[in-house]
Amino acid sequence: MLQRSCGTCFACCVWLGVGPLKKWPGQSCKHLDGSIPDKRCTIYDKRPKCCVDYHCGWRMGIGPDNLRPDQSGVLVTLYPAPDDDQRFVATLHVIDEKKAGGPADPDSRLSEILALVLSTGCNDVRIVSGGERPGSPIVHLREGKIYRGVVLKPDHNKFEDMNFAEEEEPVGRYQIKRDEDLTAEDEAKRELHRRLARQVKSG
Repeated sequence: MLQRSCGTCFACCVWLGVGPLKKWPGQSCKHLDGSIPDKRCTIYDKRPKCCVDYHCGWRMGIGPDNLRPDQSGVLVTLYPAPDDDQRFVATLHVIDEKKAGGPADPDSRLSEILALVLSTGCNDVRIVSGGERPGSPIVHLREGKIYRGVVLKPDHNKFEDMNFAEEEEPVGRYQIKRDEDLTAEDEAKRELHRRLARQVKSG
């Protein structure tokens, strides 16, 4: 399994919530003071378990090197599917709209990353911008349908959870390949999905 180094990227330390540190999404972590040049995090060896267990899609092998979150403007977070050990769900955090572009532009980095995630067989993808602030727009792709929604105010002290509401009717659809239509390349991508899902599930 490909495991890349973060390098100079610390997008997850800014754009994700961290409960033990009482840090909200979009809020730069107070421990990012740069005193450890190759880590930036001053508590790296004693960082919270949620930080240790975090699953960055790019680090785990989704996309080429040049789609690292700080370069692409998109941070891909993988979560275990609640009812299936062989699947994961994903959130695409748009952290730099200028770099990421929009989903309506087929040549944008956001569209490229979304296509890569969907190609693995992931059928539950959320695209959110605005640092998950209440009122931020969200696009939810699940089981071939596309829904629009909005981020809601988080529950009290639920720093890592994202609440959102979506419209009942889909605004579009996307194609899901049937098993009998999969090519050898498709099968390889699905196997990547299964391996990633197992790794995400195991923590």
